[in-house]
Amino acid sequence: MKKVILTSIAAFALVTTTQAALIQTFFDDFSGDLSQWNQTHLAGSGISINGSQQLVVDADQNDPRGMVLTTYSTPSSLDLSNLVGDEEIYMRISFDVISGSTHGGELLISATPGSGSDSAVGTHTLSPLADPAGGGRGHGHGRYTGSVDAGPSNSGLNGTSTQSPVGKNVRLDWISSLLGEGQATRRVEVYYDNALEFQFDEPVDASRLEFSGGPVGFYLLLNRDFTIDNFSISEAIPEPGSIALLGCGALMLAAARRRRS
Repeated sequence: MKKVILTSIAAFALVTTTQAALIQTFFDDFSGDLSQWNQTHLAGSGISINGSQQLVVDADQNDPRGMVLTTYSTPSSLDLSNLVGDEEIYMRISFDVISGSTHGGELLISATPGSGSDSAVGTHTLSPLADPAGGGRGHGHGRYTGSVDAGPSNSGLNGTSTQSPVGKNVRLDWISSLLGEGQATRRVEVYYDNALEFQFDEPVDASRLEFSGGPVGFYLLLNRDFTIDNFSISEAIPEPGSIALLGCGALMLAAARRRRS
């Protein structure tokens, strides 16, 4: 009877949903250097740190369509969403928009640069997030695999905004799907200064908002200069207690098997 009880407890420990917390995994306040950013794919654009310790992007006027990416790579949306419950946040990206130009600041998710300056294989993008004229539309260019289709312009909380994020904090939250919906992501919510500004909804069984593991960054276009500060990424990370519980369960099952043998 004791062996049965121990084995049952161990099995329960292994199948119980892992508890995860949203933990900051990347942060740059640009008070030092640009070592946390990959500058290989700027394609003629320039980035620098100004006297206020902020990231300044000078996009090339000849439209080479480069990108600036973090040296840090996030896990995939599927890996992250598996760590949280239904309709919970599994990834957050946040940054302060100091200045921007029209349609500047397209955010890249899981960017894998291709062979040309205008190529990003498997990249999802949400744009424009640093646009004083409003916008906030999902990018629909064919150069992106599975780009977000945010719907018609000026449709309220369906992917557009008439408000400028300049001078505000922009936060994007990736929300996990409900059980049985068939994809990792239910929606991406976009906040300006902690107020919900718009959101991208994912239809059931679609995968437009999902992403593979990879770096995060910005797509650089047509002299669309912008300045940002305090760029951060937070991800769902298993809490120590959950990891310990899973490890305890594995050890108990192993011990039970040894005793049976």
